[in-house]
Amino acid sequence: MRCLLLSAALIGLAVSSSAHAASALLLVVDRDGDALVVVDPATKKVRARVAVGHSPHEVAASADGKLAFVANYGDATPGSSLSVVDLETAKELRRVDLGAFRRPHGLAVVEGTVYFTAEMNRAVGRYDPKTDKVDRIVGLGREGTHMIVASPDGKALYTTDIGSGSVSVIRRDTGKIALVSVGGHPEGLAISPDGREVWAGQREGGEVAIIDTEKNVVKATITLSASMAARLRFTPDGKRVLVPDPQSDLLIVVDARTHKEAAKLSLAGAPLGVVTDPEGRFAYVGLAGEKKVAVIDLNDLTVTSTFDVGQIADGMGWAVAPSGPK
Repeated sequence: MRCLLLSAALIGLAVSSSAHAASALLLVVDRDGDALVVVDPATKKVRARVAVGHSPHEVAASADGKLAFVANYGDATPGSSLSVVDLETAKELRRVDLGAFRRPHGLAVVEGTVYFTAEMNRAVGRYDPKTDKVDRIVGLGREGTHMIVASPDGKALYTTDIGSGSVSVIRRDTGKIALVSVGGHPEGLAISPDGREVWAGQREGGEVAIIDTEKNVVKATITLSASMAARLRFTPDGKRVLVPDPQSDLLIVVDARTHKEAAKLSLAGAPLGVVTDPEGRFAYVGLAGEKKVAVIDLNDLTVTSTFDVGQIADGMGWAVAPSGPK
């Protein structure tokens, strides 16, 4: 009887884990295909392609996993919209006209609202999906306000300012703005899971500035064997930072404590976007030149598979949804 109960418990655990895995969706922006690609990570199959605005670059999901928000950056003609996508029905609910705000790029969802960078306006805006309005604009006056991340507690926002060589810090609780000079042309941006560090990588070269978020100062600068560090991603445990380098066809793995390179993976096809699953078991790396996404086992740092996503896999995100697209 005891064995039967134990077996039933294990089966229940397996079903629970399987249900949790099935509710997780990988979101991939197909930049040249003007689409959001919704992927089932268990099968590596594309479940839906949703048409969005022209030349989208970044995506973020709501906390409940029901909505995705896509920044439509544009190309020669600057973009000025956000797409709101229902992940259950796999449809674009609305395309938010940002009016005079051009080149939306970085996205961060905080307390149900969506913060976005408006690169040409040197500003950060806030969109509220409940009211369908942009209800706040923060002018930074920095050139090329590009990526944005939020602190884990949601009290602070950080942006890379490519043309001004700085990281801007916006306190949501007080409205105060601070600037941290990092030099060069910072683009890549990531915050540690504990919120104590922000890493800013350079568009040219492998230099990364590590910012102490309590003091808003650069505590260390490291130089990686990379041609660019335009994307950065912490693993969920905070122990490693993943840096795709599309110019050198590499994924560099950095030890977050020692600041040393722990590994370099050769990934032909210009690795660009990167994201990990919520458990930190796998990394997903967009290979822009191959029109694929590579799946990397973070335990042994091997490529386990690749799958097609359309044209250029750029920004990626993760959603935990109650159900997938129908």
